[in-house]
Amino acid sequence: MNRLKLILVSSVLFFSIFLSAQTSIKTYMLPDTISYIFTDSCLHNRHILLSAAIRKNNGKISGRMKKMIFFNLEKGTVDWSLPYAFDSYTRESRIWLMPEGLLLEEIGKLSLLDYKDGKRLWEKSASCVSLEPRHKGLFYTLNTFGSAFALRPKLLYMDLKTGEDRKLRIRSSWKITSRSRHFTYLNDSVMCTLDNDIRLLNLYSGELKAYNPKVLNVWSFPGTEARSNLLYNDSCFYMSDKEKIFCLDNQLKELWRTALPKKSASLSHIYTDSTNVYMVNYGVGSDWKYRFEGYPFVAAFDKKTGNKLFLTQISDAKTSVVDFFRLGDTQFLLFPDRIANYRLSPNAPINTIAWNWQKYGYLRGIEENEFYIPDSSDSLHYSKAPIENLLPVHTSTGMICTVDPSDMRVINAFPNSLYRMVIAQYGGNRILEGDSNKLIIIDEKGYRKQEVTHVYQKVFQSGNHVYALKETGNELVDISL
Repeated sequence: MNRLKLILVSSVLFFSIFLSAQTSIKTYMLPDTISYIFTDSCLHNRHILLSAAIRKNNGKISGRMKKMIFFNLEKGTVDWSLPYAFDSYTRESRIWLMPEGLLLEEIGKLSLLDYKDGKRLWEKSASCVSLEPRHKGLFYTLNTFGSAFALRPKLLYMDLKTGEDRKLRIRSSWKITSRSRHFTYLNDSVMCTLDNDIRLLNLYSGELKAYNPKVLNVWSFPGTEARSNLLYNDSCFYMSDKEKIFCLDNQLKELWRTALPKKSASLSHIYTDSTNVYMVNYGVGSDWKYRFEGYPFVAAFDKKTGNKLFLTQISDAKTSVVDFFRLGDTQFLLFPDRIANYRLSPNAPINTIAWNWQKYGYLRGIEENEFYIPDSSDSLHYSKAPIENLLPVHTSTGMICTVDPSDMRVINAFPNSLYRMVIAQYGGNRILEGDSNKLIIIDEKGYRKQEVTHVYQKVFQSGNHVYALKETGNELVDISL
């Protein structure tokens, strides 16, 4: 009798532990078929913003209007909804969830909405250039349609909460020349942007400094873009463009420039160590379809003087590098059908290792995301893929191969039906993508906790909450990890 009692108590205890280990999952019925989710930590997982298509009277979907829905997760009801215009060409919506409110950019109009009721706190005929969250500001340009200055508008700066301009003493000297705007902070008062120009803007005084690299091939249409990343290191800027590699001080004064061979440059990546700047040139230019540009090469330059130490062409002009890595003093370059390696020194030989693309597929790049392998057919436990001291690469067939970087020998090959990519994680818990629109939740030891079926595998994460849409589009799944 005591033994039976012990078994019953143990079973109840085990069942209680199992229940406590389950992940909290809630499902909400939605009033419309949802096409996109916007979420951010400023909503504190009590609300979520949804976007739905609007149908005309004839039943067709509107090509320029959508509906935003502010959904209350605590009540399971809609707090408010309103129509908004979106870019029918890019099919993108410009919406930012900010502590100050919901920032919305429609065609020709910029406004801030109140989370409580969706009412507009301010509105301007303007376009957003960049958020400036450190000082709760916003860079924008006025929309001057029909004006001769519309193609080169002035950059203005406003208070995000009030919509009122903040004065920049020399603001009129900065013209926006393209939509490629990448802002980064250098310190509390200076921001840097890489447009077609490199520019420094003092947020307090409005003082502007600019440097014009030659990034575009203006003689071809559409022009291909050839440049490297912009690197800020030891208070200096380093970058390469279509003609040269160069170094600027922190006031954008040119310290040195070194010409590259004519018609050699393309998209490239530069990095530094304590003494040199290294450059990997891909042999492809950026335009609407990434056309061949220049040729693949590896180069090194003295960090202080710009003196060229070596520049070695690795392949012909009709091939392009898909990825690269460095091991010790050797640079490895991945091409679709081979891997080349080059010791980083003048006159070093180029070694090439053929890749068995017939068996594994063409190389597409290094796999940087975490992935898991099921231990058995019942998939009760998943192990992190064994990649220690190995190089994981993905291929055109969807396969991931782990390669010994010393000789490029394939150690393991995982077809896409076997591995499971991590698409969300919090603490020790992870969500893996499964077959047939399934999400698999595992704990820190790899044991399967739960599954969520019939969902889109594009998930949206905010803190420990992960949101996904059911295949029907009108059900929202909220997973608390």
